[in-house]
Amino acid sequence: ENYSSLYIQKPLLIKLDSTGGIIWENKPPEGVYGIYESVKELPNGDLAVCGFNNTYNSHIANDMHGLLANFNGKTGNTIWENRYAYYSADSSYQEFKDINITKDKGFILYGTAARLSAPQLQWLVKTDSMGCDSTNCYTTAINDINTFTSKTNIYPNPTTGGLLTIDTTEPV
Repeated sequence: ENYSSLYIQKPLLIKLDSTGGIIWENKPPEGVYGIYESVKELPNGDLAVCGFNNTYNSHIANDMHGLLANFNGKTGNTIWENRYAYYSADSSYQEFKDINITKDKGFILYGTAARLSAPQLQWLVKTDSMGCDSTNCYTTAINDINTFTSKTNIYPNPTTGGLLTIDTTEPV
């Protein structure tokens, strides 16, 4: 499908064989829009995917949430999917650009968050292996992210060798 706006694109995840033939494809349900920004293969062969989604049918960027999803690597079926909100109000744009797997089998997500009345912010989220950043996400399915109140430095940019330093006076 071809759309004229960033906000109404349909994400699509496809697994190909060595000749380019389609093994499986995963399309979201009708009324779900967004973009998959980064895909990482997990040690068990499943796929972790991050980006954003907008579940409104209005086709405007009024409630875009960061997205982390886990797909079965053999079938393409969705195992779980979580949405994340830095801003809880409408007229916000929240997106994850990249994902890394941590030693505890959780995830670190990097992205941006913005709203019409505020500047764009850098966004860093640590989750467990089920994509939860707090115990309440198992019942709400939307993670409310706590913001840092102190200055946070993340360097080097770009990173080399996968080493990233996060300096803050608050626990991460």
